Amino acid sequence: MNDLISRGKLFNLLAPVQTLGEAYGIIQGMETVDAVPVVRCRDCLYWQKGSLFRGHTVCRYVLDCSVVRREDDFCSRGERKDGERHGADIR
Repeated sequence: MNDLISRGKLFNLLAPVQTLGEAYGIIQGMETVDAVPVVRCRDCLYWQKGSLFRGHTVCRYVLDCSVVRREDDFCSRGERKDGERHGADIR
C-alpha cells in the first residue's frame, strides 16, 4: 500500500519552507496516516441495485434482509467487480 500523509498537515509544515531540500526533509519525516482501502457498495461484486427500500438494496453477501446498504456504504467483505480484493476474506 502507498504511504498516505495528511494534506492539511503537510501544507502547514511547508508554509515556512524556502528550499526544495527543506521540503523534501519535512515530507520524508512525516508520519503516515493509518488508512486502509475500501470497496464502496456501488463498486462491489455483491452490490445489486434495486428499488427495495426506496432505491437502496440489500447486499447479496449478507442474506439478512434487515441490512440495507446505500451506494456509498462499505464493509470488510468488499470485493471489487473488477476482481481486485479488499477487506477480510471470511469465506
